[in-house]
Amino acid sequence: MKKKSELRVLQVLPALEMGGVERGTIDVAIALKQKGHFPVIASYGGRLVSHLRKNGIIHEYLPLHSKNPFTIWMNIARLVRIIKNHQIQVVHARSRAPAWSAYFAAKKTRVPFITTFHGTHPFQNRFKKLYNSVMIRGKRVIAVSKFIAQDIQKKYDINPGKITTILRGVDLDVFNPDKMTDARMEAIMNQMQLPDDKYILLLPGRITRLKGHEVLLDAMSRLNRQDFICLFVGSTEKKNFVEELEEQAKNYGLRDRLFIINECKDMPALYRLATATICPSTQPETFGRTAAEAGAMGCPVIGSNHGGTKEIVVEGKTGFLFPPEDSRSLAYVIEKVLDMTLDERHQIREAAMAHVRKNFDNVTMLTKTLKLYQEVLFQ
Repeated sequence: MKKKSELRVLQVLPALEMGGVERGTIDVAIALKQKGHFPVIASYGGRLVSHLRKNGIIHEYLPLHSKNPFTIWMNIARLVRIIKNHQIQVVHARSRAPAWSAYFAAKKTRVPFITTFHGTHPFQNRFKKLYNSVMIRGKRVIAVSKFIAQDIQKKYDINPGKITTILRGVDLDVFNPDKMTDARMEAIMNQMQLPDDKYILLLPGRITRLKGHEVLLDAMSRLNRQDFICLFVGSTEKKNFVEELEEQAKNYGLRDRLFIINECKDMPALYRLATATICPSTQPETFGRTAAEAGAMGCPVIGSNHGGTKEIVVEGKTGFLFPPEDSRSLAYVIEKVLDMTLDERHQIREAAMAHVRKNFDNVTMLTKTLKLYQEVLFQ
């Protein structure tokens, strides 16, 4: 039975594996639940479904990961049933293929439909632009950064009033330096078998070509010093690419200083340990969650000067920016950070933490998202 003040929201995405989109979806669902509302998530499932169960959130399994036109069409009826069964009031799509199914299901049930742009979604032809266009068909369109809001307006004929920029946020209860202990950091050092007498360069996130791992390795090869190690921490679906990175490191004479780790169960501790977090993406990040997480823990960020990363890193104050794919410039900035005095490092840590607390608090993001749900429902 639906309560009078209860807001019932269905979020739709391809799957629930590890990633920024998935984590943001779950954060919104948990916030809805905590405020007495009724969240439902539909996806093809994945590792994070267990997290939903722990929080008492309903998950509906559908093949929403598929781009097959027949499957997309079949998912419309499946979503209609879910909307009716749970008396859904707002449908929120976060990816293109499932968004088409959700869009038509919402139309059939006369439920408000909104979308979130989590990517730039480039297109080379009219067909791809049409495929992407489902993301602007919502009653409202959420952009996860100012960069994305500008990109949407450049590419599509859309009323700017439909776009709401809601900056992604970091859970400052989880990424909280005040909760850090020596024991947690020591546990990470032991788990990863890291030396305790080296600077740590950290590149977190999925291990894909777009994240700039090769650029960082090239930059490292330009550093005439032995006092650092580098960690690549993240999952990958491309084992061959990991092998390529290992071979590249070997050719540069860096293999003994490169640690490739699939998963870290205490990222806040690892950010706190790191001398710098490197975000060398070759394509613009829509937001740059890892840069924000690192900043929250007081870790200086060195990032590519494009996309959402530019909105998180304040040049020379909370970190440093370098031209995308320019390994020579990246090497120069890394050298600069490694040679900082303790006082300089303390200043940048404090500035980074203050900047993230002020601008990228998860609570602010969740509050604005829930407010938008109310607006589209009652406007």
